[in-house]
Amino acid sequence: MSKGILIKFVIVLVVAALSYSVFWFFKMGQVEKQINKFISENGSNISAGEISVSGFPLMQKVVIKDLKFTIPNALLDKRQVIIKNLEAKAGIFSSDFAVALVEQVSVQDIDGSVANVEFSKEPEIMISFSDGRISKFSYNDFGYRIFDAEKNVIYAAANSNVVIDSAVLEDEKISTKISVVARDIEGFGVIDAYKNALEKKIIDGLKTGEIAIGNATTALIPPQIQNEQVQNSSSVATPKVETPAQAVQAQQTDGQQNITSQNQAQNQETPAATTAENAEVPATIADNSIVKSNFTLDVEYVLTPNKSEQQVPFDPTQIQEIPLQYAKLVKINNLDFSNPLYKIVINGEMNVLADDNLPSGGLSIKVEKIDNLVSQLTTGFTQMAEKDKTVVSAITDVQSSDLASAGNISDDSYQVFLSRISANLSVIAKELAAKNPVSKEDVAQFDVRREKNLDFLINETTIREVLGKF
Repeated sequence: MSKGILIKFVIVLVVAALSYSVFWFFKMGQVEKQINKFISENGSNISAGEISVSGFPLMQKVVIKDLKFTIPNALLDKRQVIIKNLEAKAGIFSSDFAVALVEQVSVQDIDGSVANVEFSKEPEIMISFSDGRISKFSYNDFGYRIFDAEKNVIYAAANSNVVIDSAVLEDEKISTKISVVARDIEGFGVIDAYKNALEKKIIDGLKTGEIAIGNATTALIPPQIQNEQVQNSSSVATPKVETPAQAVQAQQTDGQQNITSQNQAQNQETPAATTAENAEVPATIADNSIVKSNFTLDVEYVLTPNKSEQQVPFDPTQIQEIPLQYAKLVKINNLDFSNPLYKIVINGEMNVLADDNLPSGGLSIKVEKIDNLVSQLTTGFTQMAEKDKTVVSAITDVQSSDLASAGNISDDSYQVFLSRISANLSVIAKELAAKNPVSKEDVAQFDVRREKNLDFLINETTIREVLGKF
């Protein structure tokens, strides 16, 4: 009798062991399949050298080697993150994986330069899977720094926290909520955001003619600045330097030629002195390694499938690359970028529709200490423009050519564009802010809105009119 019971017990154990083995290998096979599918669908942003699963029989363990990825966002995709080895572990019945970075993490820029990442403490990373996709991602670190080859800190943050939640709503809508908090950021500011997100688009737009402030390159610059650039071919000066001199010169009579000559000689020295003075004061404002900033983002993407078109797989990291089989609603609950110099707060909603080539909706942009922000932008744009001293000779060449050749926008025209922006930004920003009754003293309010298939309006001023002011 006891022998029969023992045999039955052994059979039960064998069946249970086989069933558990089948369950474990099936589940881990599904996890490996989901990871490979995710990498395949996001091939433009992520790649991996080797993926292996293990941990039988007590846990689930995934090892990924040579993982490389870029963040699918224009502001942050200029550096590729390289992780030589990471491990993700979870309980046998759990779908929540804790991720550990086993080896050194580094980043590589578009020029191929590699910089190492040093964490103050091992970051906390969690990834959850549900219904064959990533349903949640959370990341929290306790501070890190990025060093270049010379051991200089090129970026640092005291703390960063990222949470991404994705869920399927009624009517097959997909909601993805993203929350980001970064404290004491060093090495990243508004100029870096401009370079990452807009610079290439503006340069391409100038070359193709999609962005133009005039019919010819010389039209990008006021006549008084053109005269100054011809006289001072060694530098690009701002209109504030030469305009007073021209006013004095215009008031001279033929009997005051000697006085006029003296004024002209003095004015030729003024640009260098003024440039040095301007470079000394705002330079500290433009130095992102000195000013530490805080960043907060609370945004929700709501994707509504077009019933007439086939749906595609989705993941939180694919939000910005999903084809227009979905109508996209972007709810910016709060975007806050602040430091001791200024504070920028943005909120609102924008729609991206299949039958409209630009987003529509409305955004509210509040800037505290607007003068400091404009000073930082102006200084940054001026420094960018002065990197290429050949802009003046390019302008002179265009002046001597016909309009047809002027239509061939060169890279030098971008330097002219930057000079125009830096020269006029302060006046135009104040003029636009004054049109909003909420603006007061050093607080500027800009309400940006756009209706479907129409122009953008900034404080009820069309974007075409704003560009025309430059």
